[in-house]
Amino acid sequence: MGHGTSHTAKVSYSQMQTQMETLGYSNVFIGTVEGEPEETACEEVIQAVADAGYTKVILRPLMVVAGDHANNDMAGEDEDSWLSMFNASGLFESVDTQIEGMGRIEAIQELYIEHTAAAIESLGASDDAEEDATETAALADGVYTVNFNTDSSMFHVNEALDGKATLTVENGEMTVHVTLVSQSIVNLYYGLAADAETEGAELIEPTVDTVNYSDGMTEEVYGFDIPVPALDEEFDVALIGTKGVWYDHKVSVTDPVAAE
Repeated sequence: MGHGTSHTAKVSYSQMQTQMETLGYSNVFIGTVEGEPEETACEEVIQAVADAGYTKVILRPLMVVAGDHANNDMAGEDEDSWLSMFNASGLFESVDTQIEGMGRIEAIQELYIEHTAAAIESLGASDDAEEDATETAALADGVYTVNFNTDSSMFHVNEALDGKATLTVENGEMTVHVTLVSQSIVNLYYGLAADAETEGAELIEPTVDTVNYSDGMTEEVYGFDIPVPALDEEFDVALIGTKGVWYDHKVSVTDPVAAE
């Protein structure tokens, strides 16, 4: 089970399924949380597995980290989780889950190492990184393009924006506007999940952002304005999705460049 997307890049999942069949892995079925492309929706995957004659199923996340989607959308106890829906179909002798992200596979780790090394080499090492950090510690009032970094493969800037967010500095106070990938995250909280659930907690409401993709396609997604205590330092942000469960995340804002 991968994430899925309404973007035209969703064809990658269909291509992956075709590649599995070409390599002889007829017992591997690609699905997605979002159900896009359509053949990757849980109901479609259930039928495909049953039609192929398989009766023992193992659900695994097609994600680098086994996080929210793996533990809840795939293996959760709610009736709309993949585990619950596979069991409810009554078509299989057994349905098990393996909560382990692809990032634990050594071959995948090696790919990340190789790609990271190549990226560093292409950019060149900075001998004055500490000096740069000092210079950006206090910004003049204005608008900046920044990198918004998170600890989650699901909570991040929309791919059309290449990891970039907009930082506004006014009277020394910093706020970053982050455009997400969908409307599945409904509120944020500046702080920890435990505090977000207390009475009177000030939740961050979403904005509706229109994303323009390089292929001409547009999509309405949620964005959020998040207070930033300092640059280049991690801070806590909690989020809640459509399932009504709060999750803690670490984020940071780095590399400000004055907007033109």
